[in-house]
Amino acid sequence: MIAKIITGSGVKGLLQYLTSKKNEVLTTNHILPNLSLNETVSEFKTIRDLNKRSKKPVLHIVLSFPNYDNVSAQKMTLITEHFLKDFGAQENMYIAIRHFKESNPHVHCVVNRIGNNGLLLSDSFSHIRAKTICRKLENIYDLHKVSSIKGVNANIAVDQLRELIDLMLIEAQNLDHFTLLMHNNNYQVLKGRGISFIEKSKGIKIKGSSLGRDYSLSNIEKRIQNSKKVSKNKPLSIKKL
Repeated sequence: MIAKIITGSGVKGLLQYLTSKKNEVLTTNHILPNLSLNETVSEFKTIRDLNKRSKKPVLHIVLSFPNYDNVSAQKMTLITEHFLKDFGAQENMYIAIRHFKESNPHVHCVVNRIGNNGLLLSDSFSHIRAKTICRKLENIYDLHKVSSIKGVNANIAVDQLRELIDLMLIEAQNLDHFTLLMHNNNYQVLKGRGISFIEKSKGIKIKGSSLGRDYSLSNIEKRIQNSKKVSKNKPLSIKKL
């Protein structure tokens, strides 16, 4: 199990992206089920307005699992809620959206860092805390220890890089802004005739072209200019377990 932590400023583009793919809402907290996308965004903004000083009020947590763990929707829901509780977000508004991908089953947790009391959920040492929680939950829920399996860890890391790029392209105003956003999420971007990404903590370099055609330099520039539009009134249905 691997956790990726991202803090951001906007929730609308994030939810548009997450619901543009085959998805299933596993669980929510302090937010009504079956709201439209616009209604969900409005609920997040209402609570966010309780503390307008925060420039990054949205916490986005991606929990990924090896495909051979065969984590059911019910088990993934339990693990997600347990993770968020241990992270200290049990009293915050959140929505957890499962994405279906055979090579990398994962769930996106969109958390409002502003609580109902106006206080800000801390993201200090978030990556260290997340790793500790993952190791704990692997034991509790009988999951493989992904951190000790280099091949699996690398495969998940590549999938997470693709998804991180997709998410940063939602917010990016131009290529320089995209580079800054990636830098803030632990990736150095190298631009020349092509584009490459270096994971700063481990020094792993991955060419954009090796991630797929959508991640070449020319296509990234096109995607910044032509961001995908998704229906604003798409319902976010809760799965009944």
